[in-house]
Amino acid sequence: MPKERILFLDTARVVAMLWIVGFWHLRHYTGIGFSDNIVTFIGDDYITDIMLSVFMFLSGFFMSKYRFDDFWNDCKAFYWKRFTRFYLLYATSAILLYGIGFNRGIFRLITTLTLTSTFILPQPQTLWF
Repeated sequence: MPKERILFLDTARVVAMLWIVGFWHLRHYTGIGFSDNIVTFIGDDYITDIMLSVFMFLSGFFMSKYRFDDFWNDCKAFYWKRFTRFYLLYATSAILLYGIGFNRGIFRLITTLTLTSTFILPQPQTLWF
C-alpha cells in the first residue's frame, strides 16, 4: 500500500528547497556582484528565514510518525537508527576531510566528531558553505 502524501506539505518543502538551493546558495556562486553584505531585494533575508523555518517545522512534523510506547527501548532503537544512518557518514566525511588537509587541527576534528563544534570555535569547513 503506497504512503499517503500530504500535498500542501510536499509543496511547502519544494518551495523552501527551491528558495534555499536555487536562490540563497546559488547567488553566492554566480559572481554577478552579489556579496554577503548586499541584499538582493528588500525582504529576501526574511523569506530565507521563513524557508529555513519551514524545513525545521517539516523535519519535526515528519518525525511524529515515530511512537514511543515502550519508552526506553523505543528511544534506544530510534537513536541507534539515527546514529547508523547519519553519524557514521558524518564521522567518515569529517575524518576524510581532516586526512586530506581540508580541516586542519586535531582539536577541530575532535569537536566535529563530538558534535560540539557548534559551540566551540573554530568550526569545521564544509564543502557546501
